[in-house]
Amino acid sequence: MLIIFILSLKDNHPTLHQQVKNWFEIAQSLGFKDVDVNISQRIEKGHHRIENRQVYTVPVSQLPVLHEQDLWAGLTTVVMVVRSIEHWNQTTHEVQFYITSLASDAHKIGSAIRQHWGIENSVHWTLDVTFHEDECRIRSLHSPQNNAKATSHCP
Repeated sequence: MLIIFILSLKDNHPTLHQQVKNWFEIAQSLGFKDVDVNISQRIEKGHHRIENRQVYTVPVSQLPVLHEQDLWAGLTTVVMVVRSIEHWNQTTHEVQFYITSLASDAHKIGSAIRQHWGIENSVHWTLDVTFHEDECRIRSLHSPQNNAKATSHCP
């Protein structure tokens, strides 16, 4: 059975996240010399902002063995996404790392990540606007779970 995944690395896997981050920092500082890297860049304008996204994908075979790599069946590629967002007079930068079972194709993987965020944003918009989820202040003990089971929105 073929399993396809793109998983964001963050504090949920701190050792793996740090290992991939360190590897990309070193490889990038050396200009990815002797590394089979695939790079895609996309610039989008709208909503009073300019977003510049650079996606770097590298086959796992280019890296030293990753932390608990054998637990990730089908793992083939590591990914770094660098975002620079100009909004009004402010520029923010963020870097995100991913692991995936997809082949090292920066354009394809970058598009899949972007599509996921489009879905994520539309779901959150519905929860926030329709169900007023952000206004809900139920926070203690089991109240959030009980409220979620009992109603579709905060009382």
